[in-house]
Amino acid sequence: MRALPRSLALLAAVFTVVVAGVLWWQSLHSQTQLREQVLLQAEQRSLHVADALAGQVQAQLNTMDITLRTLRDHWVREPRERFDVLAKAALASLPPGLVSHVSVTDASGNLAYNSLGLETGRYVGDRDSFRVARQGPDAVRVSATVRSRLTGHWVFVVDRPVLRQGRFDGVIYMVVESAYIARELGKLQLSDQDVVSLVHPDGHYLARSEGNEASMGQQVPADRPYRAQPTLSHGTYRVDDVVDHAPRTYGWHRLADPGLVVSVGLADDSVLAPLAPALRRNLLVTGVLSLLLLGFGGVIVRDQLRMARSQRALARSEAGLKEAQQLAGLGSWEYDLGSGRLRWSDEVYRIFEVDPALVQPSFERFLELVHPDDQAMVRQAFHTSVRDRRTYNVVHRMLLPGGRVKYVRERGATEYDGDRPVRSMGTVLDITEVRTAQLALQQLNEELESRVTERTRELAQANRELEAFAYSVSHDLRTPL
Repeated sequence: MRALPRSLALLAAVFTVVVAGVLWWQSLHSQTQLREQVLLQAEQRSLHVADALAGQVQAQLNTMDITLRTLRDHWVREPRERFDVLAKAALASLPPGLVSHVSVTDASGNLAYNSLGLETGRYVGDRDSFRVARQGPDAVRVSATVRSRLTGHWVFVVDRPVLRQGRFDGVIYMVVESAYIARELGKLQLSDQDVVSLVHPDGHYLARSEGNEASMGQQVPADRPYRAQPTLSHGTYRVDDVVDHAPRTYGWHRLADPGLVVSVGLADDSVLAPLAPALRRNLLVTGVLSLLLLGFGGVIVRDQLRMARSQRALARSEAGLKEAQQLAGLGSWEYDLGSGRLRWSDEVYRIFEVDPALVQPSFERFLELVHPDDQAMVRQAFHTSVRDRRTYNVVHRMLLPGGRVKYVRERGATEYDGDRPVRSMGTVLDITEVRTAQLALQQLNEELESRVTERTRELAQANRELEAFAYSVSHDLRTPL
């Protein structure tokens, strides 16, 4: 029992720490779940944006393809001067800046025309776009980005083969500047941290809304879903960006023809930014609750430790009291008059010579230990003290096993609740040695008095005999010789 407060203090400390840990775990777990939900919503949002952008890019490609086929027909049928007018008119009909110029090569790969008016005859037959167009079917194609040999800018081309009577006779190109497409894609960003990209089927960037120049010539890793599974048309994923390494949630959509991929990456920082105040408030509340919990736990631990110290002090005091009672032969008792419960101290058990494990104290059990000749007197003295509100003070004998007699002095007083007696408390003092000494002294005094009386009687008799003798002598002396 004495170690119970310390155990409770340790238990309270452990419980407080565990509850605070669970509180923080729950808070952080809830925040993680909330972030995951928001990022999942970002996946769907990025996918919707990618679908919408793919439709716009497809529309632009369709427009350029129609213009390409028209100009290709003009190239075959119209004279060069007339074609130049028609080509510039066609460019003017497209969105400003979408196509920088139109070029045409002959069947050998030499530049035969460009709408910029720059030199012709330059050889471009080594370009992949030329080789693919010469070998492939009559279809619109989009090349990977290259540096233009005419402008020095990063560009990609949309082209179709030129056919004369069904035979390959060159390639007609619309040259699109990557920087222009990057600016147009940038207008569709949801925040300044998001990225919109146009990716070639082989994984090279055609345009990128952020860091476009740095992305030129770079290839999207092969583990991206649209490269790993070419048959997929759309999807989402979450990775660190290949250019700036920022974590983003991507939604992508593949154009059916010519297979370009529109990718929309929403930065985690921008997606989670609206949550930041709520997350900070949540952490603040969790911190305050943790401090309060730790404070309350600390108070409980402090109180339990104080109680432990108090119990240790009480135990020392009780031990000292027991030792003092044992040395003085003085025990204490407490009697609950309502319940009839009687409590004896250890010294009372010792004085009465009974085993605490075998005897349950009660007033009747106490009277059984009192000498039969003193029981009525003790009972009357106690009830009279309670009734008259007087101090209970009585000396009586205890009849012990084997017929031994022990003398005790009992003192006590009673507490009252109004007129109702509630509890009596008192002491038991072993006065056997003192009483035995008193009785021995009394007996000695009685013997001495008896002896004194006998000696006095004997002395009186001797005095009487002496007086008689003196009278006889005196009478004899008065007789004449």
